[in-house]
Amino acid sequence: MKLINRKDIKQRILWFSDIHFLEDEVEDYLQIFFDKFFDACKEINDAQKIDYVIISGDISNKGKKVEFDNFSKYILTPLFKKLKNSKLILISGNHDLTIDAEFDYNKILSLDKNDKKKFYLNDVDYTKFFKNYTSFCNKNLKYFPKNIEAPYKEHFLYGLHKDDENKLLFVLLNSAWLSLSVKLLEHFLNEIYISPFSIQFNNIKQKFNGKTLDIDDINQLHNLVKDVKEELTKNAYEISSKSIEYGTQELFLDFLFDSLDNLQDLLNNHNSYYILTIMHHPENHLKWNDRINPDSLFSLLKRNSDVILSSHEHIPEKYIQSHNAKEALHLKSGPFIELEFNNNPTIKNKFDKYSESKLNSSAFSILDINVTKKNINECKYVYKTVDKIWDKFDSKLFTKEYKFINLRHLDLERVYNKIKSVDNHSLLCKITNYRLTKIEVNIDAYKFKNELYVFNNDSDFSRVNFDILKNAIKSNKIKKVLFVSIDVLVDNLMGSTFDPDKLNSFYKNEDNDQNIPLGYLKKDLFKKFNNFRSIFFNKLECKELQDFSSVSFALILLPYWEIDRVL
Repeated sequence: MKLINRKDIKQRILWFSDIHFLEDEVEDYLQIFFDKFFDACKEINDAQKIDYVIISGDISNKGKKVEFDNFSKYILTPLFKKLKNSKLILISGNHDLTIDAEFDYNKILSLDKNDKKKFYLNDVDYTKFFKNYTSFCNKNLKYFPKNIEAPYKEHFLYGLHKDDENKLLFVLLNSAWLSLSVKLLEHFLNEIYISPFSIQFNNIKQKFNGKTLDIDDINQLHNLVKDVKEELTKNAYEISSKSIEYGTQELFLDFLFDSLDNLQDLLNNHNSYYILTIMHHPENHLKWNDRINPDSLFSLLKRNSDVILSSHEHIPEKYIQSHNAKEALHLKSGPFIELEFNNNPTIKNKFDKYSESKLNSSAFSILDINVTKKNINECKYVYKTVDKIWDKFDSKLFTKEYKFINLRHLDLERVYNKIKSVDNHSLLCKITNYRLTKIEVNIDAYKFKNELYVFNNDSDFSRVNFDILKNAIKSNKIKKVLFVSIDVLVDNLMGSTFDPDKLNSFYKNEDNDQNIPLGYLKKDLFKKFNNFRSIFFNKLECKELQDFSSVSFALILLPYWEIDRVL
């Protein structure tokens, strides 16, 4: 019987963000920077194919058409000449809005939560803010996956992309619906707090008409300024809440939840897929209720996603990615291009200048995903302006690669319940069939040729009957005994009932807090297995030594994702 090829599904992703492309001409040092990036990507791709290119927002700096055109000309087109078989996934950032369309600010300011949802469901004016971004996406449609679907395909603002062949599910969120903070705040202050006093100011201005104001006019003007300041101070909380709620970045999760009405079912039915949620702004830019409400869309995604990718904050190269094992892994990217902040008050646009020295902050990441084993490895590359090369980030104080496995509790519990519904003999039969294709039943174990497979979920092996095991080995002329343990069933470590939190603690690397496959669990179990093996052979009588001289014991510790494939 032919063995089944069960190779792990592996995917490589190039991820970068926050390019902030300007309309300026590209100088020689910047072109070298780009060329070295393309060379590095080609070298990485030659070693292992880059399947996807993910850009998580802020492609342009002011949302101008010429900025998007420049990005396409200088980066996107030459990059995909090097990565001919890669596919593009991107989302918009706050800098990708084009705020030159007429918009009814009062309509937004007067909306309550329910109206807000209704407004976005029925009014498509908001898409005008992304017109240059959407136009850019349509011009470069050939780089996107061929099977992208609505609503993502309509404006490239939010939606889903499902890669059935490689078992990847991308959840794409727009976190920049209303990134209008300055313009909206100016409008709010003027309409609500300045305009009521404008008639009185104008009356005094007309009366003045180039002449000296009398004391009464001066006092009146002084009182008006005082009244405005008092009004602003008294209502500072309202002004703040309005500018935060409507001016900073919001996900409009209710709207997305209604639009992606099959998302819950989709996540439930694709738990074998590797699920990536991608958005520009990190979690701390959400309103508190959206972050902690267990019924919110974002809480749903945190429970079901394997990884969340975000950017926006321009994290430094020495930033250490952290992971709360109870939630999705949240990775943050640094900037691809850091613009120089110009403090000259005569210059209208402050973020307006490339700087060679700022390229030291540039970074991109390579994400290697093992879909089958649900783990991910991030390798960060940084640009060194002196040497003019991209290199793996390395430091004595910080690791250059981050290795994570996401222990999704829903997966763990689902696999655990599957195992408990199958008797030990049938389960071991499935395991050995999965590994070897042919089984013969023998006592409490399974025999294949001269190998014996023993199912064991006892961490200290105390329930193994030495006499029965010895007789099975001798009567079947066994040369190798393989003890099969499954992580979610190792009872002395886990406790009498399934406890995902307990299992989390055994998936740790002793060097740091990152989760790695098996971690402490493997170390603990193998230590006790070696002790058991030593006791077994030391208890043999002299006359038995000859029979067991060529017998070896080995332990197979199977993680839950392997069992999921078996079942």
